[in-house]
Amino acid sequence: ESVLTGMYWAGITITTVGYGDMIPETRCGQAIACFAAISGVFCLGLPISVITTKFTEKYKDMLMEQRVEEERKKFIKAKQTISGMRGIRALGGTLTNSMGKLLGAFGDTSAGYEENLEQIMKVATKVFHDMDEDNSG
Repeated sequence: ESVLTGMYWAGITITTVGYGDMIPETRCGQAIACFAAISGVFCLGLPISVITTKFTEKYKDMLMEQRVEEERKKFIKAKQTISGMRGIRALGGTLTNSMGKLLGAFGDTSAGYEENLEQIMKVATKVFHDMDEDNSG
């Protein structure tokens, strides 16, 4: 019927207010209804968007903290493994020296020395892992 009626209809339709069974009859009533509908959208829409943004930020922070904790645990485990390997090498070196002296005492300085060293390291590694019950390295 008129531009004002069309604007009222568009404002109420866009904000999905009411069923159309009750409508204001005056232009002033229609203006107040449009203002109330648009104000309602702003009163709900703005806080919801702020809450959603803050929730997303906190969720990303939580995921980052979880990743940092996982990396920290991996680092600690790697550090323990390296410490354990140092212990195995020291034990293997001691055993190798002892074995070399023992073989030298019997006059056996053959080319099998490297094979003996490898076997000694395997045994030392197995003994170390058998004794390390709590996997502390």
